Amino acid sequence: MEVEDSRGIRLVKGVLLIRQMRQIKAVLPRLQKTMFWLAPLDARLAVLKAYHDEGYGRGDLVAGASTERFFQEFEKNRPQLIRDMAFVRMVTRLYAIRNRDRLFTVKAGGIDVLARE
Repeated sequence: MEVEDSRGIRLVKGVLLIRQMRQIKAVLPRLQKTMFWLAPLDARLAVLKAYHDEGYGRGDLVAGASTERFFQEFEKNRPQLIRDMAFVRMVTRLYAIRNRDRLFTVKAGGIDVLARE
């Protein structure tokens, strides 16, 4: 069942809400763990690309591809990656709001479920 609040935002209630929260709870910890490693990696690759564009580190990679081709693919796919990471952050925030300001937190060794932010 859906209702609208005073701002016109549709809110899901009842069984549908419970079903959606279960589905999100099943996937969100893995997504956050991936983000824990992916976000810094993306930032570091962006820095390395800047160095590469200045002429540092050019050459061939182990698989026979060139560094030029690697960074072309990185640049081509990066906007979608940034959108996807923003979407995961938004879903995490919305989940926290629905769950009384409690979030999943990710540590290097694992996931603490529903730890206070």
